[in-house]
Amino acid sequence: MENRSLTFLTNLHAPEHDPSAEGEAFTPAFIPRGPRDIILDYFNNDILPIKTIKKEKNTVKQYADFKLFGRGLHFFIDCKLFSEFADSILLGEERTLANILNKSADFLLLGEEKGISRVCYLVEEQPILLRIITIGKDRLNRRVQGTLLQIAAMAGDVSLSSTDKGGLVERLKLAGKLTNEEVRDHLEVVTGSDAKLENEKRNQRVLQALEKFVHGFLQIKISGISEFQDFKKKCIPLIEQFDNDLQIITKEPITKGYVFDPEIICKAAKIFAKNIKAFGGWYGLYSAMFRINGFGMLQRHLSARDAQVVRNGMDNYIEKHLIAGRFYDLWCSDYPSHQIGYDYYANYQGEPDIGKGCDLLAPASTHEMQIFSMLVANKKKSIEALTKVSEHRSVRSFLGFK
Repeated sequence: MENRSLTFLTNLHAPEHDPSAEGEAFTPAFIPRGPRDIILDYFNNDILPIKTIKKEKNTVKQYADFKLFGRGLHFFIDCKLFSEFADSILLGEERTLANILNKSADFLLLGEEKGISRVCYLVEEQPILLRIITIGKDRLNRRVQGTLLQIAAMAGDVSLSSTDKGGLVERLKLAGKLTNEEVRDHLEVVTGSDAKLENEKRNQRVLQALEKFVHGFLQIKISGISEFQDFKKKCIPLIEQFDNDLQIITKEPITKGYVFDPEIICKAAKIFAKNIKAFGGWYGLYSAMFRINGFGMLQRHLSARDAQVVRNGMDNYIEKHLIAGRFYDLWCSDYPSHQIGYDYYANYQGEPDIGKGCDLLAPASTHEMQIFSMLVANKKKSIEALTKVSEHRSVRSFLGFK
């Protein structure tokens, strides 16, 4: 079993009974079917607690801390009763709660519709799956830890416009029958003050790595396009080091902030503009190196949903208001995703700009800051809509009815 599962199983194991602990009155014991079903119905929102006017806080933590006779919430979940959707997620692995959650998290981070649909169907049957912390890995092996909804949020997978109904956070909310109050609590991993601070720290480390890359290739002196092949050869170690620096930044499991904040590319555009004189203008090898392997490498490290939008063409998103499909092959069969940021970057139309010959002399893009700012702004609107809670409650909601 992988280390990520071991980390998760540590959370699943019930702690040793402590007779003096607050709230414990009995040793861990077998719980018969009747009470077990009542507990699961409660956490699946089939039985609602009476709500009070005072807003509840830290619900995610409350679910994580739940204990009955020393048993955690996971103890009451019988994976054998799950439908065939669990097997379609496990892909032959043993049917355990840890495996189901780990694989579900992986599918969410990969961003492919086929896998996401399976997870949403399973969550619709078993909303309790949104109450438990797990860990998943994306296509770049970045590990993200949280509830399934939190993992989707940290991947930045929300509706991309007011007409887009395909945001993963929105779909999980609907499948899990979550209220806006509950969603707001889950989204603290990206909206909370600690999360914003952590996200900004990670962004700054990425930009520092970019500045280091720029400083490196500016040290390579060139006199013209005739030195292209030699220049490219000398830049390869710098490109590889830039990629490695970005991987190190996300080596530890991400628990707050975004896996890769697209706002970084907006700030990278400012770095490009700041160095345009040192690059020798908008045309030439230095500008092309930044465009293809600066912007390109940052594109490579985008989360799956953002990468799908870029590959589909930002012009389709911004000008034609078309939402990218959820396809697994993020780029194309001829140029697999691992080459992004090494040979080319996807331009405004989503087409790869190859780093060969005269193509390198194409004018540096001036769209990055504007178009990615619009993407970031639309995502922020979606998160605001998800976390908006009405201050006025009806008598029915006060009494705990839907």
